[in-house]
Amino acid sequence: MATSLLLPFQLGFGKSMPTNCVWVDCVSENVSDTFLCRQFSFVGPVQYEVIDRVECKALIYYQSLETAQRAVTEMRARTIGGKKIQVRDDDPSGPVVCFNLLK
Repeated sequence: MATSLLLPFQLGFGKSMPTNCVWVDCVSENVSDTFLCRQFSFVGPVQYEVIDRVECKALIYYQSLETAQRAVTEMRARTIGGKKIQVRDDDPSGPVVCFNLLK
């Protein structure tokens, strides 16, 4: 008689992977590139910053993963330009959107 051994396991599907890119949603149309960069650079140097005016989103790219994670923690639920921004260190759209915004 064979016995089966059930071991718990996780596949990891759907888990977000932190990146150097910080995604900012609900960016006010009144916020300039320079102002947004200044707001996010207090945690560390910003390498790239791009605002998508059509989608009201921005991408802040840091040199290190740790700096990006600290920026997400510090900037979460802040108001910039009269709008409460939403910040996260990953995006379901993936890296393709990241590189398209940087072009």
